[in-house]
Amino acid sequence: MNKKNSSNQIIIFFIMLVLSIIAFSIKGNATITITLNSPDNNAWHNTSSILFIYTPISDDDYSISSCSLFTNESGWSNVSTSTSITNNTQNNFSYSLSEGIWLWGIKCVNSNSEEFWSSENRTIKVDGSAPVTSASAVLNDSSSYTFSTWTNSAYVNITLTCDDGSGSGCDVILYCVDSDDSCSPDTSYSSVIQVSDEGVSYVRYFANDSAGNVESVNSEAVKIDRNAPTTYDNAPTGWQNAAFNITITPQDGLSGVSYTTYCLNGNCSNQSGSSEFNIEISTSGNHTLTYL
Repeated sequence: MNKKNSSNQIIIFFIMLVLSIIAFSIKGNATITITLNSPDNNAWHNTSSILFIYTPISDDDYSISSCSLFTNESGWSNVSTSTSITNNTQNNFSYSLSEGIWLWGIKCVNSNSEEFWSSENRTIKVDGSAPVTSASAVLNDSSSYTFSTWTNSAYVNITLTCDDGSGSGCDVILYCVDSDDSCSPDTSYSSVIQVSDEGVSYVRYFANDSAGNVESVNSEAVKIDRNAPTTYDNAPTGWQNAAFNITITPQDGLSGVSYTTYCLNGNCSNQSGSSEFNIEISTSGNHTLTYL
């Protein structure tokens, strides 16, 4: 072998070695950029099943081998991995989270076993429970009122209170008032609801929260009766020549008659209920009958 050929071979060897080093160096600068697309950061969700969308972009010669979803629901850990990744395209994970506030992020691995993380971790908030609204009431003298009981108060004031626990927070309370318990709540609650109509009124209400959970409609009855009952009798006038009955008829169009007190010749008794009843007069003489 002549010296010229030997020198050429040495030069070619060194050129190939340098090119290999350059190629290795270029591949050593591998990178995968991971963008989180959805859900938005700090957004509330009223369902536990969440679609996590991300876009991985590999700008080197190594392919993306896998990507994994990480959350801190049970400590910062891998909760799902996919090996079917499309470069520079939105990919996704479908995963269910329990109620609470969590972090999530994406890690991808290339074919050279290098790991890359999303540029951010996002916060996701899950609230799948509807709020609970309670009602309380007071009479015009500020004493407590029990719903569905009769009162002769001038009015009843109702206060509505919404509680969403540790969830997203109450958004709005809607209510309506009617006499047949069928209206659809459509008035935004902002202060006490005053009911003054005689008879039976119904306050119907519900609330929703910031995550979009909607409570079922609640209903409370308010019963007001400010008029006294009326009582009638059929007592005859003048003298009677035989024993007879006097019929007492109590009436009340709203709350009903609890009892009627009647006194015959100073002897008093109570008769319960709204039904008419008879008082027998069987002895001679003058008789005095009073009732209320």
